[in-house]
Amino acid sequence: MPDVLPASETKHLTLLHHPIPCSDILLQLRQRSIGENLKPDNETLSIGATTRHVKHEGTGTTGTTLWLGAQVLACYLVSALPRVLPVPFGGRSTRGRVLELGSGTGYLSLVLASMGYTVLSTDIEPVLSTVLKPNVEAGLHQIRASANGSNGLIVVQNLDWTLDDDAIAGERFDMILMSDTIYLSDLNPHLFGTLRKVSLEGKAPMVYLALERRDSAAVDSALTIAQEMGFNLKRVAHTRVVKAVDGAGWGWDEQGWEDVEVWKGKWEGQAKKSRHRGQDGVPCEHASS
Repeated sequence: MPDVLPASETKHLTLLHHPIPCSDILLQLRQRSIGENLKPDNETLSIGATTRHVKHEGTGTTGTTLWLGAQVLACYLVSALPRVLPVPFGGRSTRGRVLELGSGTGYLSLVLASMGYTVLSTDIEPVLSTVLKPNVEAGLHQIRASANGSNGLIVVQNLDWTLDDDAIAGERFDMILMSDTIYLSDLNPHLFGTLRKVSLEGKAPMVYLALERRDSAAVDSALTIAQEMGFNLKRVAHTRVVKAVDGAGWGWDEQGWEDVEVWKGKWEGQAKKSRHRGQDGVPCEHASS
């Protein structure tokens, strides 16, 4: 099995061979690396009432390449979640049903499918057709062909957080996954608004969020928005995440990913203040959780 590199060192690769943590399954993930433009060099991006001009310098800076948060969150989820039997969409049971927002290359969705989960994997164009769909189709074939494979399911669907549509209306989920989705402040209200909309459908699902703290103020602002919308998110103890990454057997030096944080929690209907706060004034969990 090839060495597993942090995603920051693989942005230039158009085909990435990457294992599922604690598994012999080696996925082949398409990437659209930096320098491969899928759109004109300049376009206008409208987010609600905000309009801005964006210069594209290759789509490797967006959802078309693997990100470090997805790798770390995958390690944590493999260590923390049980394997399940897949439950098709449309039924009453939500056990084992997962929604991933901003799926990008589809790596996290494939990891959960390898554990038996049924995943609704979502993103927007051009990510959807250039990397997500091809990777999911190829990855599911690899998972099912493996000696330790599962019958997990993945459905790929377009979902734009900024649009108030009914793309996932009525669907219920056991959990929601997000990794590296906090990167543009104008999108944060739409992101957590989508989360809240899904959480209102029956019992609120558990939310797992991985982020890279590149800008502490921006991250804290996003988490404040989540709290104001009624989400009670707690940071998973770093020691717990270190143990999960070490358990994957990738041989990573902690310094290469120490800015990645894993958070989890649920929508509780109203903002609540935590009694215990971490070093940056945000709630955190005990190391044993």
